[in-house]
Amino acid sequence: MTTTYQVRRLGVGRTAIVFGALYLIFGIIFSVLLAMFGALIPREEVGLDAMMFGGMALIIMPLMYAVFGLITGFLVALFYNLIAGMTGGLELELVSAE
Repeated sequence: MTTTYQVRRLGVGRTAIVFGALYLIFGIIFSVLLAMFGALIPREEVGLDAMMFGGMALIIMPLMYAVFGLITGFLVALFYNLIAGMTGGLELELVSAE
């Protein structure tokens, strides 16, 4: 049995938090990958400043991703709510798991 539902509104705060958490995870993954690739560069070719920047990137990059995720989630929910009010929103077809 399938039932069709419409998503008429997204909670702006909750959507922002979910996006922020997702982007934080992406930031951690990307910063670790960046650090692993950076570790392949011979130390003689980079100075101490570059190595310190790499270490700082492990902390700053995930936090920046999280902040941008919060902002993006807020804007997505806000604009979705405006557009869904005019168009009726997304339709979801749900099926019973039984």
